[in-house]
Amino acid sequence: MANFSTDEDLLKMEPELFRVHYHHSQEIAYGTDGVIKHSDSAVIFSSATGDFVHGGVASGHVMWLAKSSDSVLYYDAAYPVKSLATSTSVLLEAKATPAVPTASSITYRISTFDPQHEDAHFLLMDMNEIDDDDLNTQNDEADLYNRRQLREAFGWAAQGQQALVLVGGPVTWTGPNCFSFAHVRGYLLDQDTLRLVATANALGVRRVKVHHPETERPRGASLSKTPSRE
Repeated sequence: MANFSTDEDLLKMEPELFRVHYHHSQEIAYGTDGVIKHSDSAVIFSSATGDFVHGGVASGHVMWLAKSSDSVLYYDAAYPVKSLATSTSVLLEAKATPAVPTASSITYRISTFDPQHEDAHFLLMDMNEIDDDDLNTQNDEADLYNRRQLREAFGWAAQGQQALVLVGGPVTWTGPNCFSFAHVRGYLLDQDTLRLVATANALGVRRVKVHHPETERPRGASLSKTPSRE
């Protein structure tokens, strides 16, 4: 199962989450012996005492780095993890801002918001009445949808607008048999039932399956019900 957001996405919106407002219980790596070296195309961070594989460090996580001496803080910033290199080293984003300095004896921490990303995934899927069982069991959501497009569609529909998410290509369909021969399938997301039906008719949709009609809208939305059809 692929989430619709990562820690790197959060870093772009609020860097303080990883410097100050992180969850201690969700810390997956920490040390004070970090070493940074630069190659032609990557920034290599290593820690002799680190165990990044066991901690579950992966691309999309964020590493906070700090370097101080004699009570003077030289830098204090967070950087996206590009990939896992070995059990004791990772590659950091080379084009990050501010630039990653070359240094040793660095204090580092990787604290993740993966549990919150997972909660958001299930809430969004439930809010829009899209069931994981309807998707190909051999492929997760990232294979069937463009993550950014799906996230934008959810947000657009939640604002009271209408959004269409299409699924194409060879997919092992586990939903109703009447859809099994379709070359393209999709979800039409709308808070307005009449408008949704009118759009479906205008598109020439011959079969419509209702997912949990009359579901409550998300908190703060202006309408009281959330119909969704595919």
